[in-house]
Amino acid sequence: MTMLKNKFLIVLLVLVTSTLSIFSQNLPAEVTTAINGKDINSQIDILIDFGKKYEKKSDVNNSANCYKAAANIYKKAGGEDGQAYCLNKAGKVYSKAKQYDKAIAEFKTAKKIYSSLKDKKSTYNVTFNIGDAYMYKHKYSSAISNYKEAYSLIKNNGDNKAHAYILNQIGSAYSNWGKKEEAYKYFELALAKAKKANLTDLATNIQGNLDLAKWNKASKEEKQEIQEEQDVLVENLESDLQSSEQANVMSMQEIGKLSAENQAKQYKIFAMNEKYEKELVQSELKESKIKSLEDEKVINDLELEQKEAKIANQRKTLVIVGASLVVVSLLLLFIIVLYRQKRKNLLVVKKQKEEIDEKNVILSQANEEIAAQRDELEEQKEVLNKQNLEITDSIKYAEKIQNSI
Repeated sequence: MTMLKNKFLIVLLVLVTSTLSIFSQNLPAEVTTAINGKDINSQIDILIDFGKKYEKKSDVNNSANCYKAAANIYKKAGGEDGQAYCLNKAGKVYSKAKQYDKAIAEFKTAKKIYSSLKDKKSTYNVTFNIGDAYMYKHKYSSAISNYKEAYSLIKNNGDNKAHAYILNQIGSAYSNWGKKEEAYKYFELALAKAKKANLTDLATNIQGNLDLAKWNKASKEEKQEIQEEQDVLVENLESDLQSSEQANVMSMQEIGKLSAENQAKQYKIFAMNEKYEKELVQSELKESKIKSLEDEKVINDLELEQKEAKIANQRKTLVIVGASLVVVSLLLLFIIVLYRQKRKNLLVVKKQKEEIDEKNVILSQANEEIAAQRDELEEQKEVLNKQNLEITDSIKYAEKIQNSI
């Protein structure tokens, strides 16, 4: 029984020490100190918090190591969803630091886990991240392959915004790769999706990419003709703007007082000023829209991270409950083993006692027989003594008679 207890304690000790060894790998002292003595739930929260803290400080290695340490705990506890979430976070840290090979490795591991869990949405997100990483590496063929795989996962979900965004990414990858025909095709598909979802800003951005694709698709003669027209337009615009800067722009009433020739000149100057201001406003508006798209992407990323964190917390709770059930089951198993061992020992003791009682009974009977034999011997001894005495008396009496004769 004592030996069984020792084995159980050794198993628990091995589990604890193996878990602690995970924490101590490649982690700063402040992290290992913070998680020391904490339960698994608290350790995971602390590691993720430190991962975010180091990420804000652009401390790539410590941030990624904290996320990966949390992933290892999830792996040991069987929390595959939480493990994939933490690996995806580590991949994003590497990607921001332009360490794309490391990022892709973490993303692929997370993707494998999400695929095994049949979590399409998370698989889509991490596959999209892999495509972005390859895009930054200028590995356009791999980027397109992952973008298309991601698109296949959401193709039938009716989310035109997501469709437009990823189709635009595929078009951009083809465009950068030099495959203008394919780029043009995907930009048109993306634009149709954006217009269908009434996404004006995204449609404007895609239209710009489409115009660029059209320009790249045009023949050399067409490009030369367009360029000449643009050069003439720019030259005239600059000339008119210089004239407008030298002359005072008159009001419409003042222009009406001038001669027909001067009126025409002033109208032209007035129109060119309006055109210049309009183009300036359009340029600022386009920049503002681009910035809005970037801000929207950041907001979407934050929302996605919040959803992932919520899912991770739910998974974490399930992992903790599962781990608790495992511990309780082990304790119950240990108690059952002890009870059975104790019962077995009691049966052995009882059997031994019964055997001793039987031996005692036999011994008691033997003692009784010995006592009876002893009594019988005593009686025989008394008879012999009596006979000896009688014989002795007879001999003495005979001697007396003989002596008398």
